[in-house]
Amino acid sequence: MEVLIYPEPERVHDEAVRAVNAMLEHEFGGSLLLLLAGGSGLMLLDGIRAELLGPHMTVAMSDERLSADPTVSNFAQMAAKPFYRNATNRNCAFIDTRSREKETVEELGARMHDSLNAWRKANPQGRVVMTQGIGPDGHTCGIMPFPESDERFKELFDVDGKWAVGYDVTGKNPYPLRATVTMSFLLNGVDESIAYAVGSAKWSALKRCAVGDIEHWKTPGAVMREMKKVTLFTDQRV
Repeated sequence: MEVLIYPEPERVHDEAVRAVNAMLEHEFGGSLLLLLAGGSGLMLLDGIRAELLGPHMTVAMSDERLSADPTVSNFAQMAAKPFYRNATNRNCAFIDTRSREKETVEELGARMHDSLNAWRKANPQGRVVMTQGIGPDGHTCGIMPFPESDERFKELFDVDGKWAVGYDVTGKNPYPLRATVTMSFLLNGVDESIAYAVGSAKWSALKRCAVGDIEHWKTPGAVMREMKKVTLFTDQRV
């Protein structure tokens, strides 16, 4: 993992956007799955150049919240941005993770897994790239820490061949019903990630991710040190 530190949050944002554009430009034309981070990661979308989008690209969220509220669903928030209009106009495909009527969180997770698996089968040589964030508690995507039980963490997020999971994270996050890609997918399925994290609230988690012990159940974001290629942009010295 490469860590690039800039003192001003605005510079962090601009450099991260530049890196996302460079990544998409490098991958232009080949089959590409672009996974997007929710939360503050959605801020990067406004700077993505429309000409880098096209029918070679499928867009999906790496983390979804089970909710009919468009201000809660990560996909719905992404769909409200100019990026979505640009991607639609440029004939990108989408893996739509907005909640369906009466759908359970487990069913949403299974639908995400099936969609990712179908994309891979249809694009065996395709590349997977993503934007990625980290929370103050060390979570990344929707993968929450389970310091109380490494076994529970592994059961949920570290099963070979399981690319997404839906689960109830009550007590760990304001949005408890989550579907997320797994550690297995991040380690084995992602070719490149641009990570973005600003603010002093994230310093401790970033420190553990960058130089601390790699204990995924305590700090899931530490997986970035083991993924194939990650560039982290931050304003925090770690």
